[in-house]
Amino acid sequence: MGWSTNIHFGPYLEIVKKIATIEQVQSCTNMKCANHQDYVGGPFCSKCGSKVDMLSIENVEYPTLYELEDKFDIDEDLFYCPEYPDRILLPNGIAKNTTVIDSENYSAIEIGDINVKKILDDFRNDPEYAVAIKALKESGIVELKFGIVNCCS
Repeated sequence: MGWSTNIHFGPYLEIVKKIATIEQVQSCTNMKCANHQDYVGGPFCSKCGSKVDMLSIENVEYPTLYELEDKFDIDEDLFYCPEYPDRILLPNGIAKNTTVIDSENYSAIEIGDINVKKILDDFRNDPEYAVAIKALKESGIVELKFGIVNCCS
């Protein structure tokens, strides 16, 4: 099993806000039991003997890319989330004004003069990404950023 490192230079989205989700779990109803809020099969808990029932459990976590795609009806091919860092959403295609760096010669790259504001504006207004970026930014869950992202997968 190998490990790959990729470098992205340009606009990206970072998930900055946790959201609450409610999950239904068949679990022990005894709040003092070690099995409380964990999945338990059968009508009674194997640890304490209490009744097992469906419980609503609130989880407050950073949403995954898949949850954001479902919640905001975003095309599943628009962004990808590297294995690490897992709160970064990278454009899955090449947006306007994005430089593709030759991976054969990436040990020293001259960046030169760049207009970050223009690149971010172009990305924000790119017809392919504009609707998704607007919905995600308005939700307060993500922030649009510009920089270098070292991705591991």
